Amino acid sequence: MKHLMNIYLVVAALVCTGCDALLGGSSPKASSEDSGTDLGSGTDLGSSKDAAGSPDTAVEDTGGGPTTCDPPCDPWQACKGASCGEKACAADSECNAASPEPGTPPYFCYKGTCKGFQCATDQDCKANQGCNTFTYLCFDKSTLCTVNADCDDKDACTLEQCLPDGSCKHDPIFGCCANLGDCDDGSDCTTDACTGGKCVWTPKGACCATDKECDDGKPCTQDLCSGGVCLHPPAVYCCLSDAECSDGIDDSADACKAGKCVHVWPGQAAACPGGKGCTANACSAGTCSGDFCSYAAPPKNPGCCSNSAQCAKDVACMVDVCQAQMCASQKASGSGTHLWYHFDAAAINSFAVEQSSKSVYFHFGTQTKVAGAGCLRYGVPGQVSFEDQTPNKGAATSPAIALPASPGLDFWVLLDVSPGAAIHQAGIDAVDAQTGAVLANLWSKNKDLNTGTTGAKWLHQTVAMPAGLGGKSVKLRVWFDQVKWDTSNKQKLGFLVDELTVTGACP
Repeated sequence: MKHLMNIYLVVAALVCTGCDALLGGSSPKASSEDSGTDLGSGTDLGSSKDAAGSPDTAVEDTGGGPTTCDPPCDPWQACKGASCGEKACAADSECNAASPEPGTPPYFCYKGTCKGFQCATDQDCKANQGCNTFTYLCFDKSTLCTVNADCDDKDACTLEQCLPDGSCKHDPIFGCCANLGDCDDGSDCTTDACTGGKCVWTPKGACCATDKECDDGKPCTQDLCSGGVCLHPPAVYCCLSDAECSDGIDDSADACKAGKCVHVWPGQAAACPGGKGCTANACSAGTCSGDFCSYAAPPKNPGCCSNSAQCAKDVACMVDVCQAQMCASQKASGSGTHLWYHFDAAAINSFAVEQSSKSVYFHFGTQTKVAGAGCLRYGVPGQVSFEDQTPNKGAATSPAIALPASPGLDFWVLLDVSPGAAIHQAGIDAVDAQTGAVLANLWSKNKDLNTGTTGAKWLHQTVAMPAGLGGKSVKLRVWFDQVKWDTSNKQKLGFLVDELTVTGACP
């Protein structure tokens, strides 16, 4: 912008007469003619004397008239007879404010007078400099360009251009590449290549964009799209035979239908051909799926049930069971559950999350779970991966709890990682509620899993805590440390925990 202002001032000076006030003085041509001095004669640009050879002043007395200007003059002007005019100078600093407003063009001390231009010919500039007749500013001949060839940056993928102000511009050439990284189009369904300096994107034969494209028609597999590749890990709670569907209640008829367990009690319809509704009794409302009825859904009426999980009230040292479709509670004998973490919401039971990676951390996972709406998972949210190409690690820590006597842990774990003992470490620690110091390692991959992984399946774990922790205030810290990353992590679920409970002695 300041260059355009300078251009405007100079052009205005060259085409009009009597425009000295516009430029804060005369134009380059007028200054040369009026003073009788050739601009190319090497005259000192810093001269502080006018044509008469005497120094100028900021305010000139006009013989008893006003000696101040209202409004005040600009820094490159002097107040003469209550009006602003040319200002004599010895240096550029005298023509500019100490702290100019943003966008204010600079002024220069040109042949002893403040002007809006720095030069008219090359002779007005220092050695090895020239005068840019487009901006009327001096430039270093060794760094500024005159033709496009002066701007060659030796990069075959940029278009060089020499601009009128002597600066170089380098515009990228679309589709041009120097290496494979220049050709990443962000799509998992193309193979990127740099061939002969040009990017080539080749579509992959079998590639997916959504989970729906990966349906294999098998009821006991999950259909997932990850990185353009279809994955089919085993589905949780999927049945292949009637024997897998026993709910432990003698009165119900259990069967496996299209990979799902269905439970029917006497007097209830077992089939719903054409999608017709299933009959209901006082304690259950049937659901129809694939022409088969099931009554395992949560019952409508309070106190009714189809399995014991629907009866859970999470009351310490009480056992809730479903008997003949009615919930019943009884006191635990000897040892029982004191605290439950179901991880069924995004708040993950108020566990505090620590993370070293922005994209991989403990969160509310919904890809698979043991019960309820979700689980506590370490991985990339929404993806079958725990990889970000760094040795990432993280932890999730519970609120403070007072452990009962003879404390223990009961939980489900799914560890879908590399089985090696040196990498992908996971565990659960008891830490001091005040200091965070580790009091005991309660469970770990290397100590408690002989195979180093659960093979992407949920595994039930029961752990006895050290007796000395009974009565202490602690926090449970679930942690994962990748130690070393590898590309296979992009197709693994990571570390998952569900239905974590604290057990102990009951009165």
